[in-house]
Amino acid sequence: MDISGDEALSLLRKWGQERIPVKGLAVSGDSVVASTVTGFINGLSPDILISSNGDANSILFRADQVVNFSYTEAKDLPVSDSEKQRLAAKHGMASLSIKLQNGARISIFEI
Repeated sequence: MDISGDEALSLLRKWGQERIPVKGLAVSGDSVVASTVTGFINGLSPDILISSNGDANSILFRADQVVNFSYTEAKDLPVSDSEKQRLAAKHGMASLSIKLQNGARISIFEI
């Protein structure tokens, strides 16, 4: 479901403050390039930073380039209970999808 920027920021703050591990997936606008990083929300300002501890692996993007936020919980997916459990185990219980102006997509999975 689409959510407001304020709701997305609240969720990102929660994940950051509570040090909840996340997996970030960044996909270019043409879907040719994708990158993942597992870590934490380590910065919220004009930029949003997802980074792992102890090394330089990160996804960084400008918050002012976001055009849409969408939030999904595994329990709400229209699939069987066993598929919900499989997806939650693989991708986490919740995800925030972010679409940027240039067509790139960032998905953040709570793990």
